[in-house]
Amino acid sequence: AYGGGSQEQKKNVWISIALGSEDQLRQRMAWALSQIMNVLPKVFLVGNEGSLYLYDLYVKNALGNYKDLLRQMSFNVKMG
Repeated sequence: AYGGGSQEQKKNVWISIALGSEDQLRQRMAWALSQIMNVLPKVFLVGNEGSLYLYDLYVKNALGNYKDLLRQMSFNVKMG
């Protein structure tokens, strides 16, 4: 279980990465994918490590093949 401080830290890290990284297109695509594929809760950063893993999949596959992303998502525990 995460405390409130940990959740706030995760949120701050995500904002820092999303707004300050060199791969802005990848970050924006990952955000768009997280909105299209409604597997994560509304505020994904307050979830558990599984939710963070899913968002990492979005980032990893943001500029890749949609079919590959769907395949990886279908084997995830959150899809249950």
